Order: sequence, then structure tokens, then C-alpha cells
Amino acid sequence: MHDATAADPQLTTNALFAASSPSLFVIAAASSGDGGGGTTGILLGSPRDDNGNLIMLGTGQQHWSTVHAADLADFFRRVLEDESAHGRYVIGNGLNPTVAELTQAAAVAAGAPGAVPGSDDEARARLGDYFAEVLLLDQGTDAAKARADLGWYPSRPSLADELRHGGLDMPGAKIAEARQGGEIEKGIGHGLRLSGAMHGTAADQGAYHAPGPTRCPAWRLKLASKIK
Repeated sequence: MHDATAADPQLTTNALFAASSPSLFVIAAASSGDGGGGTTGILLGSPRDDNGNLIMLGTGQQHWSTVHAADLADFFRRVLEDESAHGRYVIGNGLNPTVAELTQAAAVAAGAPGAVPGSDDEARARLGDYFAEVLLLDQGTDAAKARADLGWYPSRPSLADELRHGGLDMPGAKIAEARQGGEIEKGIGHGLRLSGAMHGTAADQGAYHAPGPTRCPAWRLKLASKIK
């Protein structure tokens, strides 16, 4: 499994908050919750086979790291309020589900009969070489430093639970309607834009993105101010 917490200059280069001081870096897993997220759009927008099953990205055996947007917001609040926060924080809920598990959960949300393994070639054709390469990696986080330094613990539902139990408030009929209107494809594009510079070795190293803070530029300014 790719170790997202290992010292890796390429990941540091793609950290969300690469400010002038190296004293604080935050790298967040793909966020979900509150009705969407780039990863959610990719799962719900999966193509289907002749039997209507969703097709997984690759074999589906790779793990992904995710975090609920509300838990991510709670982490940033703690960083802003705690003057002792320092170093490198890699944020995820620690569950690290397989893509197979997530796609099967997405099938429930989309009203599909199930999910079947795909291939690396299909994934690259679907998302492009660079982004597919990231999502085909076996990835995981445990956020041990955030727990130890800031007492941060994720408490919101996992992405798989939200998909299975309707936490995304997007039933199968609505998903089909959104896909027909191109809304899910737009969501996938949104995730691609938020993922940052996914090129060359940076993509090979599995750089993470954090849609939540990207939508809150005031937080970026506060964090940059905090660590100057």
C-alpha cells in the first residue's frame, strides 16, 4: 500500500498549503459528504456493463483514503485554534476501503444490480493516464499525528455508508437523471480540477486533494498567516 505519510518531496510539493514556512503542511484525502465530492461523482458516474452493473476502476482491490467534509472542516478548525500545530498532517478517516467496496456501495445508491471489476486500460480510457494512475494506486492514511497533536477523530459516516444508506440524498432515479443531463460528468471534471497538478512523478506518488478548503479561501489565508 502506498504510504501517504512517508517523507515524499513530490507529495509535499502538491500539499494544499505549501506556504513560505515549512512548519505546517496539510495533505487531505478525497473529501465526501454533504451531497457529493469529486470521488463520489466518479463512483456514481461509473460506466455499466451489458447487465447494468457498475464497472470498477481497475480490479477494485486497491484501497482509497477518504474523509467526510465536516470532519475535514473540524480538523482545520483545530489547526487554526491550536498554536502548537506544526509539521506534516495527512488527513483521512483511516478506514481505507477498497474500490470494490465503494463501487458496490455506489451501485446501491444508483439502483444498479451490482459492480464488476474493470481493468487498468479501461480506467485510463475513462479518466486519462495521469488521474487514473493515481486512483489505481493502493493508498491509505491513519491521521495518527492529527489524533496525537490535536485530538482529532473523524465521527461522520464513511463514504460507503453514505452511499449504501442514502446519506448523499441522491436516489437512483435522481442519479440517472443527473447522468443524463451531464451533471455527474461535470462533477468528475470538478474532481479532476481540484486534484491539482496530476502530472509526471507527482501523479505517480498519489498526491491528495482537499475540495473542502479549496472552497474556503479565507481558511487558506488564515493558515498562511498562522505559519509565516
